[in-house]
Amino acid sequence: MTANSKFANAINKEAQLVNFIPYSSHLDDTTLTTIDGAMLRVFKVEGISFETRDNDELTQAYMRLNSLYKGLCESNVSLWVHLIRRRVPSLIQGEFDDYFSDHFDKRYNRDFSNDVLINELYLTVVQKSDSSLISKKLSMNIEAVKARIETQLEQFDDIASRINTNLNQYQCRPLGVTDSGVSEPLTLFNYLLTAQWQNVKKPAGEVRSAIGNAWVRISKETIELNSIGNPRYMQGIDIKEYSQQSTVGMWDSLLYAPYELTLTQSFSFMPRKKGMSYLKSRQRSLSNSGDGALTQISAMEVAKNDLADGQFAMGEYHLSLMVIADDTQKVRANRALAQKALNDKDVISSPIAIATDAAFFAQLPANWKYRTRVAGITSLNFSNFASLHNFIVGKREGNPWGSAVTRLKTISGNPFYFNFHKSPPAANSFGKKLAGNTVMIGATGTGKTVALGLFYCQAQKFAQNNRMSAVFFDKDRGAEVMIRALGGSYLRVQNGKPTGFNPFQMDATPSNVAFLRGLVRLLAASPNKPLTVFEEKSISAAVDTVMRMDKPLRRLLMVNQNISVGTSKEEQENSIKARLDKWCQGGEFGWVFDNPTDTLDFNASRNIGIDGTEFLDNIDVRTPICLYLLHRLDDIIDGRRFMYIMDEAWKWVNDEAFSDFVGNKQLTIRKQNGFGVFGTQLPSSLLGSPQGAALVQSSSTQIFLPNPKAIKHEYIDGFGLTEKEFSIVKNFDDSSRLCLIKQGDSSAICSFAMPDMDDELAILSAGADDLPFLDQSLEEAGDKPCDWIPVFLAKLAENKQKSKTTP
Repeated sequence: MTANSKFANAINKEAQLVNFIPYSSHLDDTTLTTIDGAMLRVFKVEGISFETRDNDELTQAYMRLNSLYKGLCESNVSLWVHLIRRRVPSLIQGEFDDYFSDHFDKRYNRDFSNDVLINELYLTVVQKSDSSLISKKLSMNIEAVKARIETQLEQFDDIASRINTNLNQYQCRPLGVTDSGVSEPLTLFNYLLTAQWQNVKKPAGEVRSAIGNAWVRISKETIELNSIGNPRYMQGIDIKEYSQQSTVGMWDSLLYAPYELTLTQSFSFMPRKKGMSYLKSRQRSLSNSGDGALTQISAMEVAKNDLADGQFAMGEYHLSLMVIADDTQKVRANRALAQKALNDKDVISSPIAIATDAAFFAQLPANWKYRTRVAGITSLNFSNFASLHNFIVGKREGNPWGSAVTRLKTISGNPFYFNFHKSPPAANSFGKKLAGNTVMIGATGTGKTVALGLFYCQAQKFAQNNRMSAVFFDKDRGAEVMIRALGGSYLRVQNGKPTGFNPFQMDATPSNVAFLRGLVRLLAASPNKPLTVFEEKSISAAVDTVMRMDKPLRRLLMVNQNISVGTSKEEQENSIKARLDKWCQGGEFGWVFDNPTDTLDFNASRNIGIDGTEFLDNIDVRTPICLYLLHRLDDIIDGRRFMYIMDEAWKWVNDEAFSDFVGNKQLTIRKQNGFGVFGTQLPSSLLGSPQGAALVQSSSTQIFLPNPKAIKHEYIDGFGLTEKEFSIVKNFDDSSRLCLIKQGDSSAICSFAMPDMDDELAILSAGADDLPFLDQSLEEAGDKPCDWIPVFLAKLAENKQKSKTTP
């Protein structure tokens, strides 16, 4: 290494890099010690989503941070907070074994960069060892030294646990040693020294020899790092003069930076007595210099009183911003952008050109002696400077079904990894049966059908080797083209046309027989004349008799023929047999259930679409049909991955048949590895019914598309949005293809725009005018997607061209 600074002689020899690394050993998996006896623990912090939170919420979070920090002032503690913005691969793993979803995945991902910038936050707590104990340890025997260390570790554990608990809202976890032996803290520290992310194994010996595997050359302003054949360059910035006031999220603009960077901030707490002495000294300095404004002197008096009252703690603060690039020209240009971002916050920043090496090594937690431009600030200031704000990016791997469903673009430039399930960010939740119910609200023209189609198609990666079944409860045939493009089956239930349903050809299991008894009782019911005990027994006996017959003989007509009726004219005219006549072949509703064979088979294809447009508005047949469809879902709710989507869900769930389905059945579906997605245009349509409201309450993920006519109490009281989130949804442009995705307390603004994908969009969301071309294409080319899709798209293009030339 070479360097032009006061440390040049020391670091000119590469072998001496270890002398600038303060770490000694892994005391346990999450605790490291330094060569001078300090203990440290690193936490990875996901952060809180600041884009979608109200100012009041952010202020409350800032005050909670201050409350945590001021409680540490007597603990001999320092904090290092790092914001690392680096490039990572963003491609989601997954294979698609059908023609259209494979094509769609390749085309969709073409518009994404496979290397994207992400933000990572780390907080390191360091507790210095009492200097008097260090000298005492030299004269102690080994057992006494162990006892001292155990006592110190117990105290440190208490502090670290307090920090971890108080940062629960920020989704915080301690870095440790993985099952494969990788030390996560050392991997982070190695990145700070090399600008390359490389896993570092926990060494058997001294840990500082295991990191810093880069050839480092430090000139006046530029640091060159070369560890794996790819040189990287750093240039730094620090703060010469701070603004009079700090604000929440002071450095949030760096989260959007179009370049890699490492922002290091450290804060060493002063005991209250030392903090008071510092403020008094500053006040005297202002008074004696003669140029101290009266307001500044008065402010010092107020600060002394507030410190005495425990409103904040004082500490020694340092900041450095290292900009990283692959060549010197880029790093210099990006440093200029970064300096402007800092100066826009009313501070005076300066390129680091003196003691560049010191600034470089001060990035390492516990390297107090290399910190430059140390300033005395309050814990309130530090809470503003290190607000732990971030973008919510979802979870790329380790979800209940494996990798994320898909990635979406965001206005910050970060990818958002979408999942139906909500699972802890740092945990591997693969195989766990977690809640995944999802609600999507989107008015006409905002892209609801497209968004549903995007998620549905991308979820096909989970269906390899028939490991998933999916059912799309559709309306207006909006998803028919997509379902057929995926090689699925699509059932249109049309009033007056045979449905192909024959419930009596189900297997004669106790569960099925009990269901059939209830179904026949429902069909035979009269609003003015409840069934008698005799009639109920007669129905049960008839069902039992039919279910003992050979399957080809079983049908509703046969049940009716086996029902006993009285002999009087009155009994015969109003008998259950007479009431069932209209449900039998030749009757008004004979088309519903009295069919020769049962063609409903949810195992026939892994993708099944059912169009409910007509029967959902037919109050006579809606409930019986819904009951049968829901009952038959049990055929595929058996532990395999199961997903069902209901477009215009209110049309389905508002029927009384769904009362049990949205309650106990949802728990069963979750335990059997399934979930539902419920789309609707208007919030009131779901919130206005007990069943719909229950589904909203059970949802783990909510997706809100633009709605300029959004009603405040529906979104805030009904769905739990904050004022800020509601304002965002209301102010989205209808055609923006933006949405707000909310999971728990976190939310993100995402885009599902698909520019230059007109052909694929025609498949995801076919309009009513396009459906005749589907029917023609299937008739001409057959039902193989690879054959009929090109024909269908050609017909659409031809029709579009005709429309342009037709007056």
